[in-house]
Amino acid sequence: MPEQPQTGMGSIIAIVGDAGDRLCRFTQRWIPDSWVVCMILTVTAILLAMFGADATLNESVLAWGNGMWSLLELAMQFTIAMIAAHACVASRPVYRFLDWLADLPDKNRPVQAIAMIGAYSLVTGYLNWALSVVASALFVPFIARRNPKADIRVIIAAGYLGICTIWHGGLSGSA
Repeated sequence: MPEQPQTGMGSIIAIVGDAGDRLCRFTQRWIPDSWVVCMILTVTAILLAMFGADATLNESVLAWGNGMWSLLELAMQFTIAMIAAHACVASRPVYRFLDWLADLPDKNRPVQAIAMIGAYSLVTGYLNWALSVVASALFVPFIARRNPKADIRVIIAAGYLGICTIWHGGLSGSA
């Protein structure tokens, strides 16, 4: 029996889903791995230094290496922020709180679960960017388990809401 064409909101969701699948296949086939991009940018930077600034190969490589280590302080600050956020969120009392919070939305209304994780992500994003990344990622399984009718893809997208929209205006906006 042929499948009936969808009407209304269902057809829009199907169109967006098909477009997403096509973009995913294109990306997986044609976009190189991050390591390849890193190596291409490294070679480009060295060539530009050699031919644009008349530096020798040795000077270019040394400058690239020294510049890399100058980023170490910032990288370690970001690392400590992420580890501290994980230590705060991954405790037993917080897990109980997340489980309780995920149980609040009505199981028959997935939009409530999506709104819950979106609001949670916005609040944690306002407090700290690292907290939003870690806390929202850890909250996703709780919401998905307690609200099985909610689409996991939308739950994950709502979990990124805080880090994508509000973190720069929040309390840790210097990051």
